[in-house]
Amino acid sequence: MTITIHRYPLAHQADLSEAAEAIFNEAKYTKDARIEDAPNEVDCLTMVHYIFKESLGVALDLTYIGSMPGQLHALGWDVKVISIQELESGDVIFATSSKRAAFITHTAIYVKGIGGLDSGFLHVSQTRGHAEVIHPHNFLRHYSQILTAEFELRHIDPRDMGQLELIGKPFRKEPPSEPVSLPMHLPSRTPTPPPTAIANSQRPHSGTQTKVSTPFTRTPSCHRTSFG
Repeated sequence: MTITIHRYPLAHQADLSEAAEAIFNEAKYTKDARIEDAPNEVDCLTMVHYIFKESLGVALDLTYIGSMPGQLHALGWDVKVISIQELESGDVIFATSSKRAAFITHTAIYVKGIGGLDSGFLHVSQTRGHAEVIHPHNFLRHYSQILTAEFELRHIDPRDMGQLELIGKPFRKEPPSEPVSLPMHLPSRTPTPPPTAIANSQRPHSGTQTKVSTPFTRTPSCHRTSFG
C-alpha cells in the first residue's frame, strides 16, 4: 500500500513531542476552532497549525482544508508517494471519510512515542470528540485518499469562493508556488513566525457551494464538510 504525504524537510529533526502531547492530552474537538484556543480546543487544521508553529516556528494560514496541500507546497513541503514503512515524524496526510462522497475533509500528522504507541497518526476525531493516535492501517480503514498527489497540490477547496472566482475551476493548471522565507534551522522554544506566513486568527467560513467534477477514482458529490 502506498500513501501520499506532505513532508517538511526539517520536520524529522524536530522534537514534535511536546506540542503533540499537549494536543493528545488536552485537545477537545471544536468545529472551526480558532488558533488562539489551541491546544485545548482544536479541529484538524488548528492541530496542524499548532504543532508546526510550536515545533518548527512555521505559522500556516488557516484557510480551507482542501486548499491546504497547495499551501504547504508553496511553503516548502515536499509531496511524496511512499509506503507506510517509509513514514517519518511530521509527515502530514490528507484524506476523506470513507463513509462520505466528498473532497479532502481531514488531516493528520505522523508522530512517534505519543499516546502509548511507538508511532501513528495523531488526529482530532470529530466522532470521539478528542485527539487520538492510531496506527496508519487503522487510520486508512476509516479514511481514504481519493486525490492523486498531483491533484492534491492543484486542488482548491469547493468552499474557497475567492480562489474559485480567481481560478475559475476547482483545479489549478499548476501547483501554487511563491517564494517565502522559512527557517533553515530549528527554532528556539518560543518561535517567531516567518513574516510572509503569518497566520490568520480565524479561518473564513463557508459560503455558497459549487458543484464540480473531479478526476477522482470516483466522482463525489460536493456538499458542506466539517473541518477535521
